[in-house]
Amino acid sequence: MKSYILVGLLGLVAACSAGDGSQREGSPLVGGGQCIVGGVCNACAGCMSTCLCLDLEIQDCSSACGFADGAGGSQNVGGAGGQGASSGGGQGGNGAGGASGGTAGTAGTSGGTAGTAGTAGTAGTSTGGTSTGGTGNSNCTYPPGPYGKLEGDVIDKSLSWTGYDDSGQLRTITAEEYFDCDGSKNINALLLIQASVTCSACRSEAASLNDEMVSWAPLGIRSLTLMIQGNQQTADAWRTTYNAQGWSVVGDPTFSFGLSGSNGLPINLFIDTRTMTIVKRRNGYSSDFSQLEAIANQNK
Repeated sequence: MKSYILVGLLGLVAACSAGDGSQREGSPLVGGGQCIVGGVCNACAGCMSTCLCLDLEIQDCSSACGFADGAGGSQNVGGAGGQGASSGGGQGGNGAGGASGGTAGTAGTSGGTAGTAGTAGTAGTSTGGTSTGGTGNSNCTYPPGPYGKLEGDVIDKSLSWTGYDDSGQLRTITAEEYFDCDGSKNINALLLIQASVTCSACRSEAASLNDEMVSWAPLGIRSLTLMIQGNQQTADAWRTTYNAQGWSVVGDPTFSFGLSGSNGLPINLFIDTRTMTIVKRRNGYSSDFSQLEAIANQNK
């Protein structure tokens, strides 16, 4: 019956269970559209997205959409570099002009001529200040590396992605903007997540993030989800489905932190934003973020 519901829709992805709280991922869904699990699903793009929106089982969706279990792991390709943040506000305009001249004198009572009007005052001048945007304190120099994807490595500052930031604004997000060497940006730790729309463990983690951010925001913990082999539309569908509040989600078409072979999803990276070093890398979803919180507390 479940497969009958989806007859005629186009399937996009295959995934197989790893049996360890994660999923092994090869070619995840490049989805799109606005659709909400348990809600109206007629705007979902593709067979798999519609099936998941209807809250059917992963196995049933794979079968109904024409996919077999056992997709291989993804080979990592480095992400493309991006431009840094742009400069801030421009110079202010001139100040308000000076007071006007005096009024004409009143004619004398015996027919005298009216007095001459006073001279207009000189216009006052003032210059507004200038401000410069960027990635934070100018004294912060991004660590030189070695750049990589494993514990002890520094995140490559050239990485950038397109998606939605913490406030829901669509823009380019860079790895470098999370660097906060002196705490001036109040970013004390970063949780970087690699996820796929076909990964049930990834969906469980995404559903928990709003609650986690309630306690994480005061600690200065930021969260960025990278949708592997996805694009802006994939990111939009993910943030809409899970009503993202205070966390960012972007498309990651090159699987920025994937390793060769199979990768258990979700991948969680705990990053010390003072040095942009990967303190912990783990596969699979766990609700234990005590080490991430310890990093943030240490940097407060």
